[in-house]
Amino acid sequence: CATMSERRTLNPRRKTCSASSSVSDMDELLERSTEMDFVDAVGNLTDRKASLKRESFKAVISALQGTFSPELLESHVDTIIASCLSIIKKNRSSSEEVLQSLELLGLLAITLGPEGSRLLQESYVEVKALFCPAHPNKVRCAALETRSLLEFICTFDHVDTLSSLEELASVFNNVDEVPEVKETALDAFSLLASLLDPKCLATDVATLFMEDISNLLHEDSQGVQLSAGTALALISEARVEHVEPEADDLYNVVANVSTRVEELSHENTKFLSKKAKAKIRSNFRDIFLTIDAGETHPEVINFGREKLVCDTWPSIVHLQRLRNVLSTGLNSHLKHNSLLRQIFEHEITDKGEKLVGRDKRLLQSRNSIVEKQRSVQSHFERGVLREESLFEEAPPAM
Repeated sequence: CATMSERRTLNPRRKTCSASSSVSDMDELLERSTEMDFVDAVGNLTDRKASLKRESFKAVISALQGTFSPELLESHVDTIIASCLSIIKKNRSSSEEVLQSLELLGLLAITLGPEGSRLLQESYVEVKALFCPAHPNKVRCAALETRSLLEFICTFDHVDTLSSLEELASVFNNVDEVPEVKETALDAFSLLASLLDPKCLATDVATLFMEDISNLLHEDSQGVQLSAGTALALISEARVEHVEPEADDLYNVVANVSTRVEELSHENTKFLSKKAKAKIRSNFRDIFLTIDAGETHPEVINFGREKLVCDTWPSIVHLQRLRNVLSTGLNSHLKHNSLLRQIFEHEITDKGEKLVGRDKRLLQSRNSIVEKQRSVQSHFERGVLREESLFEEAPPAM
């Protein structure tokens, strides 16, 4: 009889079969363990031990930011919302717990989509009530962010976008308000304004708010300046098609905005790093391009076999807000989340068939046919230019 080691050597396919099956088994185990971890984390959201509760919130937030099955979430939505509301309503809750609850409610809105409006109706009321001077500025900023995100995604009763814009304007126009709250209010303003019809943006919104927002370009805070510039670019882009220059009542305001934004695109801030300064200048150049020339610099994100091209300011505002909420899980949500696919319906396109192997070497390598033809053409053009220059420099015949 053959020994155990001899049997293994005599049957080489045994190892291959076990290896392939172990990979699928491992994937299944990982999926099950992830689901079990999520269920355990949801169960611990109401635990009395503060440290365990915070870790559970982090786990649920991480799960919703990444690739996650909405089907698994359905049976736990009520528990998650109840846990968040319980923390928000308790005045003795720590700021960290309130911030986690607000972040989780925003992620729930993105995961559930407009279908979650009924479930999040009470949450919206409580989040709106959080914005009061009694709370720390971090909580007030997070409340503004979550409120605007809920209004952006869900459909609530008796909520009017223009009324919300007026409320936000009263925040960033308040001279006694701190810069971080003003900046958050401006970002929320841009997100909600992007929901309006371009004609309404170009007329009603511009008339009501453009001059006030332009004054914020002279604030000391660069965050406020940049957020104000984004809101002005959003309005200016809509005005290109719907306002005739000859009949522009805001001509002087637009001229002053253009001059100020151009100054900011060259401004040197000593306390920032080179990378941060370059990024801020680039952002102001993009804003100036829209205000001065009516053009928009596109932002492109590649994910899988598709790409997202945001070439309008509403889509850029949407991308900025969703990127802040989803963090590293943005690409995953762009692939699988039906809400994001709907928001960026006209911006997501197929990158086309990917070249591999021999085709890639023939068409894209340095020695490919395309490169050789380009090299021959460039040599020919240089030769023609050289002959023309020699002909021009040649002395006249005697």
